[in-house]
Amino acid sequence: MTRLANLDIDLLRSFLAVARTRSFSRAGAELH
Repeated sequence: MTRLANLDIDLLRSFLAVARTRSFSRAGAELH
């Protein structure tokens, strides 16, 4: 059960990282 929770946290972190990267690249494209 703990392993499953850790997996969910990893997925959530990677999802947030991807969303953050996309928003950053989008903002960078608008700046340039």
